[in-house]
Amino acid sequence: MFQVILLTLIGANNGAREIAKEREVLEKELRAGLSPWAYVTTKMLLITIFSLVQSFWMTSFVKEICHFPGTFMSQFEVLFFTTLAMSAVCLTISSASKSPERASLLSIYLVGLQLPLSGAVLALPDFVSTFCRPFIAAYWGWSGYLKTMEDSPNYDIVHQSTHTYIADFVPCIIVLALHTFFGGLIAWYFVARVGQKNSRARRALSTRGQGLLVSITGCCCRCRRPEADHDGGGRLPASSGSARRCHRP
Repeated sequence: MFQVILLTLIGANNGAREIAKEREVLEKELRAGLSPWAYVTTKMLLITIFSLVQSFWMTSFVKEICHFPGTFMSQFEVLFFTTLAMSAVCLTISSASKSPERASLLSIYLVGLQLPLSGAVLALPDFVSTFCRPFIAAYWGWSGYLKTMEDSPNYDIVHQSTHTYIADFVPCIIVLALHTFFGGLIAWYFVARVGQKNSRARRALSTRGQGLLVSITGCCCRCRRPEADHDGGGRLPASSGSARRCHRP
């Protein structure tokens, strides 16, 4: 369980500041036409690479030092998805936070809740575990890792010492993959929302500028002629001394 919690902490560090630290630059880039989907996809690829390296190192280190039974690839797989799931969830927190400090603090709180709510150490009431378990990446990482040792005495010792249900390996991978998917999807939603706010602010500023122009010149275009002097087609009448068309913005 210790390595799972450590990897969730590493995963929180991967994603917590990635978007929040670039918020001002992101707003400018979105105004310039940056795609929210492309931006979030880039961030997801980045945290995926980080998670691969970190989980591979952790799996190799524990395998070499502790000599836990079970196949290397299955243990690496579950630790990788645990790290990636927490990274994606914290990327969502980063996309919704206005400062990197706030995003980091919320992510640390989330990691702090992983151990007590996982049920690996504390026996939780059934209604609490049923409600919390789907959202706790550490529980699924812990269960999946234990299932890789199912045929060994280590698994029997843990199984007899805890009343917490140990989920099968495949459901653990599926749930962690869902954490990753929805984490990236919600992060995209918040980034796209920032872009929409910028678009609305830009339109509001344009409207205010146009209203100010009308109040100063009496016309909403560049010809500086009063609005009443224009015909329905936006053309100045011949009596005004010019038959040119009004250049409205």
